[in-house]
Amino acid sequence: MVDESLRKPENRWRSAKRWTEWEDALLKKHFPKEGIRMAPMLPGRTKAAIRDRARQKGIRRSYAPNPPPTEPVMPHYVRKRKR
Repeated sequence: MVDESLRKPENRWRSAKRWTEWEDALLKKHFPKEGIRMAPMLPGRTKAAIRDRARQKGIRRSYAPNPPPTEPVMPHYVRKRKR
């Protein structure tokens, strides 16, 4: 006879913790700017769970364009000559 405490749940998704409205709101506010780096804000959620939930909700990471440099950038391999 198998011990009932060792038996796997019939549906593994049923045993998962449900997402709260608060977590969804936090995800909607911070995921577009921070991406997966917001994981510490949601303790008990793995990075994969956060990424999957954002995908389910249609929340995408937004990448801000880099601002133009204020002065010309010289490549590291070009050095000014000393005269």
